[in-house]
Amino acid sequence: MDRQHVRRVKPGHGPTLVRLDVRLAQSTLAVAIAACGRIGFDVSGDAGGNATSSTATLVQQGISLRASGNSVTAQFLGSQRAGDLDVVVIGWKDTSATIVSVQDTASNVYVLVAGPTTATGITQAVYYAAGIAPADPGANAVTVTFSGPPTKPDLRLLEYSGLVTQDPVDAANSSSGDDASDPAVDVTTTVDDLVVGATTASNGCVAVGGGARVRVIDDIANSAQDLDAIAPGVYHTGCMSGGAQSWVVQTVAFSVAPGGQTSPFSIRQTGEDETGSGVAQLYGDQIAADTMLVFVIWNNATSTVTRVADTADDAFMAIPGFPATYNGGTLFAAYYAPSIAGSAASAASSVAVTFSGPGSLGFVGVYAVEVAGLDAIAPYDRSKYAVCMGTTGCASGSLAVAGAPELVVSPLMASGLPSEAVPATDYRLIYFNSSTSGMTTGSLLQYAVAATPGPYETSFMVNATANWLQTIFAFR
Repeated sequence: MDRQHVRRVKPGHGPTLVRLDVRLAQSTLAVAIAACGRIGFDVSGDAGGNATSSTATLVQQGISLRASGNSVTAQFLGSQRAGDLDVVVIGWKDTSATIVSVQDTASNVYVLVAGPTTATGITQAVYYAAGIAPADPGANAVTVTFSGPPTKPDLRLLEYSGLVTQDPVDAANSSSGDDASDPAVDVTTTVDDLVVGATTASNGCVAVGGGARVRVIDDIANSAQDLDAIAPGVYHTGCMSGGAQSWVVQTVAFSVAPGGQTSPFSIRQTGEDETGSGVAQLYGDQIAADTMLVFVIWNNATSTVTRVADTADDAFMAIPGFPATYNGGTLFAAYYAPSIAGSAASAASSVAVTFSGPGSLGFVGVYAVEVAGLDAIAPYDRSKYAVCMGTTGCASGSLAVAGAPELVVSPLMASGLPSEAVPATDYRLIYFNSSTSGMTTGSLLQYAVAATPGPYETSFMVNATANWLQTIFAFR
């Protein structure tokens, strides 16, 4: 096993909880993530069982699994905030191609912090850019250029706020192997840190456990993940191996900036499936007492959802007023399960939707969201939706939220495949199905914390006309 170490220690950096400013009528928080293919994402702000936000905040992600000649490019679909920190993870399935440069459209400077580390037939490296320049939605893309065409590259992007902008690295470590052990590596922190880990394995992983939040994961479970190091100590990241293979794991501890705020809710993880199986996998641990939300779309009005179930067999309830119909026969329904039993990642947790009725279901999409901090008995409050036909945008209409705080969740389903998502004001994506994934629809999810009572509305814009279903839900 090969280990590489990079370590920097800085005094004087305390914990923080960072607020993302979002211009939803009364809202205080929104987080964006881009997803493609059968990929799961975790957008939690809490590594443990409580319901507070993390000391540093994930703003958005990006991923690309395709090379163009000697380079691979991934886009940040949402706007980028001045002073944030970008993390770039690049893995590929050879040891002959080498990295020539890592650059983005906004001219940020990327620094190598881990690797390149190799195992038999694979390589991985981690870069970061601190104190980044602001960028409009979809305007910034990161390109990694190689000495020759890389084999099966996997480019993962993460943007964080709440980290120090000067000399942010507290410690870093790398490990590699050619065996059946679970890929993992430790890092020793000296201050309050955000620990970011990345794994590339020749055959992939079966799950990511140990309390880490799965931030980006590809079709064979190579991932980027993070966790909060709220006290100095030894922390590790990695994954659960499916057998003998070559693997590389790298872990970087970034120092958290002073100051910040808390949030009563956190989205712990998400999973999606658009292959038609009706089963959305969850790669992280499900935590007892959390709430599961499930959104389903399908293309046959004669078919109905007969059962929604997860691995722990929690009781799911249908949200009244649905299914809703749009796009000439596509249906959308929503479900929730309060106070779930919980399930370890090693149990291969998933959410499965069963249908009944004649004929083919056509397109089926299942979107699962695990939320911490909601009411254990009656978390659902109210909802609303709007259907927009042949437009470049859609608004949900105003939803009156009487209690506070509440979690406002807004799934949006659109026909066609927008080539770029342009959120209105500062709204950010959670799901976005790009053309690189082979998807046929644009499916998006936004959320915000309603800090005070009042009207809330969500909207979205793209650069191509589509048929839309814009929904908004309030949970307490």
